[in-house]
Amino acid sequence: MSDEEMEVVPFMAADSREACLAKEWLRTVNQATTNDPDVFKKLFFQLLSDKVFPCFEVTNAQTLKVNVKEELCQETILNVLEYFLLGEEPSTGLEKLQSLNKPPQLCGKMFKYGDPTFSCRDCGYDGTCVLCIDCFQKSIHKDHQYKVSETNLYILIIPY
Repeated sequence: MSDEEMEVVPFMAADSREACLAKEWLRTVNQATTNDPDVFKKLFFQLLSDKVFPCFEVTNAQTLKVNVKEELCQETILNVLEYFLLGEEPSTGLEKLQSLNKPPQLCGKMFKYGDPTFSCRDCGYDGTCVLCIDCFQKSIHKDHQYKVSETNLYILIIPY
């Protein structure tokens, strides 16, 4: 099933214990007078000490075997972390985060021996930052100082 076909299911109810705990974490971290990572570390270790052991089940077999209760782990630990990191209900936060995802516009052209490459002298970090002619003509770099070179080996375009 593709990402487009997947149904968005809320990770947790907004008034669940996990959501309330994540909101409490956000308040605590935001009220901290310094940007001290120990504040989060203390909250996280407290969560682990309270919730992690019920997520594992040791069987009474002759060999030690531990079963992980993945759903319980997701509900009691991972959902809290997701809510805390996103600052809101995870399905909503992930949608907003996805809307900000703007991958670079790459053509993926594989240069052959002798193909022209364009290198922006204003923006380029080094001589290996190159564009093909089509990408160069569509870019903001066409009005910059640039250098045209000819490839002397096979290379794949990497954006800068």
